[in-house]
Amino acid sequence: MNRTFRTHNKRRLSMMLWTLVFLFIAAAQLLSGHPSLSAIIFFLAACMGCRIAWRRVAVPLYTLTDEDIRIAGVFIGYKHVRWQDIKDVKQSDDEIRLVGREWVGSTQINLNHLQPTERHDFVQLVQQLVHRANGTS
Repeated sequence: MNRTFRTHNKRRLSMMLWTLVFLFIAAAQLLSGHPSLSAIIFFLAACMGCRIAWRRVAVPLYTLTDEDIRIAGVFIGYKHVRWQDIKDVKQSDDEIRLVGREWVGSTQINLNHLQPTERHDFVQLVQQLVHRANGTS
């Protein structure tokens, strides 16, 4: 089993639009004669914003497999959490918290980033896989 969950379309479009606007403003400042240091820093920050927005659009937020859950990082990589390492799943209105066995603290998963139609499926699947790994029903 391999199921991916992405951000919802409205959020993706908004992220891409705003970063393109800032990148356009930064490029205009750089091309206007003698750019100042603040214009260069603004351009670099806009490039970083484009990188983050592209990652959120191109890379799935969460990937559920039989062995683990992969949570996409903001800049690069994934956080891998094995189902056997999760002791419990706590749910509130807009997030779920994975309470771990051997690692300190917990992992927060914000459900607002998911498509509204997929939130319930995601929570049910996570709970099912945690219960299966723990041998409970």
